[in-house]
Amino acid sequence: MIRRTALLLLLACLPAIARAQAAPLPELNNYAWGFHIEVDEPASVYRIELPLIVNQSASDAELRDIGIYNASGQAVPRLLEAPRETVAQHESAYALPFAALYRDLDADPERIRLLFERMGGDLRIDVHSAGNAAAGKVRAPLSGYIVDARSLEQPLDALEFDWPAQSPGFVGRMNVEASDDLESWVAVGGGALADLREDTVAIAQHRIGIAATTHNFLRLKWNGFPDDWRLEGVTGIGIAAMPQATRHTLTLDSVARDDADGGLEFDAGGSIRIDRLDLELPEANSVITADFYYWQAALDRWTHLRQRAFHNVRRGNNAVTSSALEIAPLRAARWKVVIVSGRPDTPLRLSLGWRPDVLLFVAQGAGPYTLGVGRTAAAAEQYPQQRVFGGTAIGDLADAARPAAAAQLGQRFPLGGIERELPAQPLPWRTIVLWTGLVAAVMFVAWMAMRLLRDQ
Repeated sequence: MIRRTALLLLLACLPAIARAQAAPLPELNNYAWGFHIEVDEPASVYRIELPLIVNQSASDAELRDIGIYNASGQAVPRLLEAPRETVAQHESAYALPFAALYRDLDADPERIRLLFERMGGDLRIDVHSAGNAAAGKVRAPLSGYIVDARSLEQPLDALEFDWPAQSPGFVGRMNVEASDDLESWVAVGGGALADLREDTVAIAQHRIGIAATTHNFLRLKWNGFPDDWRLEGVTGIGIAAMPQATRHTLTLDSVARDDADGGLEFDAGGSIRIDRLDLELPEANSVITADFYYWQAALDRWTHLRQRAFHNVRRGNNAVTSSALEIAPLRAARWKVVIVSGRPDTPLRLSLGWRPDVLLFVAQGAGPYTLGVGRTAAAAEQYPQQRVFGGTAIGDLADAARPAAAAQLGQRFPLGGIERELPAQPLPWRTIVLWTGLVAAVMFVAWMAMRLLRDQ
């Protein structure tokens, strides 16, 4: 009851808050672009996850030039929220006992004799199949491992492997099967493992993901590994379930090259909140180190962010690629990548990991409601929407009304301010000069012809 009363009081106070502001709010037709808002249910407050096209339509990098209007054309209270921070996943690690599996040289190749070597923990399992060769036969090469997971209650989501350093290294694939009785096996995952070292470059991948499993035993098989490859340790990883924030990836091709440093420039079309950077290297066996820059419009310059190595290494059908670079969230529309080591002309694409901004608005007046965005004059007006509706009262209202009902945006359409938002087209000087020259030449020829006619 107290919560509802507080909400009603805040709703009643909002018109007075708006009237107290010095500058009037712009009308809907003063914006460049509009989006109709679609709602599924009646509510006091709605929540919209803004799609990329809103960022690309805004004039302000911080999205302060956004307004929400009801069916009568009146601005209603709205509040921009930062995307929810991603909660770090909690991992639990468990050292697992394991045993080597060999194939008998003289037995039927389709029938396996399990000869386990004790390599840690208390594992002791003796399993024999029919058709085993007599004792004393030479043991065949290693064909796999059995991992004992009977002591665990939490499901495993990944496995990490330790092995002695290999020379000259390898890239191979590890496949994982699971069983409760050592007879019936089901595939639960697989992935590439790698251990490569060359000069100053080291590429190592020790972890693979598996489907969450609580089976008693795991069987490991591989291909592409050296003949003398051996395991030294197996760690089971359990990942606690955490709510995941909505996230998107935008992959860009370069739009220009900076002559000053040879860097490739990329344009997202709008300022979005980036927290991950990745480079896609389409060519196999590509290894580079790159500097990342972002464009600061207020300073009119490129600002260095971070340096990082990236790779895409393939051996046969197996591939190992570098992970994305996580950064503190920042807003930028333009990015530059400068290759500082590796082949300078390595083809690449830039992937931006981002989370959408959230807009809350109060359902004042009758719907339908419309979002207006894109107003260059908002900066000179000191962002009236933000000043009027950016106070603590709106935030208290948003907190009191949670959870807000979900709303979505329809297709973008132009509004009355579109002419002022469109960039001015540069004068086609080359065309003007060309036509001026042609007209002058024609006039000169005509003048010469007239003189010749008069002289006859």
